[in-house]
Amino acid sequence: MAFVDVLRQRYPQYEERTDEELVEAYRKKYHPDRTADDLEAAFQRKQEKQQQKLKDETSFFDAFTTGLYRGTRQTGALLGDALPAIAADLVGADDYRDRQLQEYQETMADIEAKAPSAVRTFRDIDDAGDAGLYAAETIGQFIPSIATSLLGGGVGGFVGKKAAEVALE
Repeated sequence: MAFVDVLRQRYPQYEERTDEELVEAYRKKYHPDRTADDLEAAFQRKQEKQQQKLKDETSFFDAFTTGLYRGTRQTGALLGDALPAIAADLVGADDYRDRQLQEYQETMADIEAKAPSAVRTFRDIDDAGDAGLYAAETIGQFIPSIATSLLGGGVGGFVGKKAAEVALE
């Protein structure tokens, strides 16, 4: 997350300001002796340090359970917020669509806040330990999606089989 994004979350009352105006106002008030580039660099160093600490403190089991939690929440948000938003858009229910999309975005932000990834992307893999953490979390994260696919396919297959049996009678 970029420094300006953190400021936007922290100070939503200034949403009408441009990114540059928001950063400059923050800099003048809290760090007048530093440049905006200095603040961004310090923020990035802090983010990298926190990410490394998270990697160092995360076991394979923790990565798997974090992935499972993230996947469960993401799948729930997809089914409970994103798909209804798409359906609402198709029928012209714009207010409902917008509320559902807002809920989806809030859920995604909540997931990231409560269960951040130890290794966010394959580009963040620095060694075999990181690769193991990434694999464990990814497997955990995909289990809910796979389960809903299998469940949907299983139900569809059962209904199709019963329909065929009834048609043959």
